[in-house]
Amino acid sequence: MQPSEALWREIKAEQLKDAYADLSVAQQRRERLRSRMIALLEALQAKGEVKLKPQKGLIGPFLLARILAETGPLNDFENLSQLLRYAGMNLRPDQSGTHRGKERQAKRGRARLRAVLAQAVLKLVVRTEL
Repeated sequence: MQPSEALWREIKAEQLKDAYADLSVAQQRRERLRSRMIALLEALQAKGEVKLKPQKGLIGPFLLARILAETGPLNDFENLSQLLRYAGMNLRPDQSGTHRGKERQAKRGRARLRAVLAQAVLKLVVRTEL
């Protein structure tokens, strides 16, 4: 038995209302988490545990908080090379047997950290039109 056209529209309208309500809840949750992450970053900066500061036009507080959330304390890394390896951004040779290709990004490590760093760089590229 096929539902009538009016009943079908009513069902779809109800589904749309539910989806919109779910979207509103998700957006509110996202904003709450965003403000909590920024507050945590500010608390760590006040304690002196994080020396990095957001810089207008370069990196915002939320993006910095996301980077620190992925890396943990930056003091755990002895140098930049170790941090890049952790993120999977170090270069690896593309070779097999006698084949010698270009060096490529390793892509082992923290995919989310690479994504956050890409977002930070993309904003700079778009702004400066590099």
